[in-house]
Amino acid sequence: MTVFQCLPSYKPIATLKVIGSVREFGCRILLDLEDSIQDVIDPDATIYLKEQARIDLLKICSSLPNQQFDIRINKANTTARADDELLLRGISNISSIFIPKVESAAELEEFSERFDHRYKLNIIIETLNGINKLEEILNSKVAHKIEYVFFGNYDYHLDANIYPVQEQFSRTYWDIVRPIIKQVERKQLRYGNSSYARIGDLRTLNFIVNQLNTYCKQPYAVISLHRRQTALFNSSSYYNDDTITTTYENEKELQNEFVHKKLKGRSFALVDENNRIVTPHEYLLLKSRNG
Repeated sequence: MTVFQCLPSYKPIATLKVIGSVREFGCRILLDLEDSIQDVIDPDATIYLKEQARIDLLKICSSLPNQQFDIRINKANTTARADDELLLRGISNISSIFIPKVESAAELEEFSERFDHRYKLNIIIETLNGINKLEEILNSKVAHKIEYVFFGNYDYHLDANIYPVQEQFSRTYWDIVRPIIKQVERKQLRYGNSSYARIGDLRTLNFIVNQLNTYCKQPYAVISLHRRQTALFNSSSYYNDDTITTTYENEKELQNEFVHKKLKGRSFALVDENNRIVTPHEYLLLKSRNG
């Protein structure tokens, strides 16, 4: 597998320390300008956060000129995307661009042409429309530039207005992604799995690897949200465990915990001793249900 260590473009000194701590694992470094850089409680603050994130990203990349970075930009047809693309032109050490919420072949082709086809593409399918248009997307004339086709579980549930989120310990999650894996691999492309927000739940992370080893015939990619996850992905000693446990929290309590425990300047909350991340997508789903 290929492991992408995902880090918000945030606080260069702290981020550079994390990068140094995971280098031993040989993972790729994915700097995020999208979902992790927002404030769903105070949306007006998101513009400032993204502006600062671009400044921080430039500092991080220039501090490690020999390090190749993967960068997740914002979705198409937004002001944030236009600003991201302007930023990219000033950075030379980029390995690939992660493009979120892809819904057409045309948007991939237009992006690639604007940058003279210089970047490899990692595309994220995370909306109902994206899944419905997947065949068209995989037939794009720039499909040869695609490294991995990722599924984004949290955005998918937000777009489809489905709660609770079917986490990767649930059979429903694998019912969703198995057809995607098959469709991607029929085109001789490679699948990238969604991130898993329950950082302390290493048993499910082990289960995820076993599932991917079962369903993927081609090499695949995973997203790590924490050094602990990266260490497990880097391990060669996975144990067989096909047990799936399903645990869902009280909706009102989870919504309140997000509000009171959201990290300052970050998009998510940490709510227990196991570093259980409550994503902004879950908060928005809860808010739409409970007010």
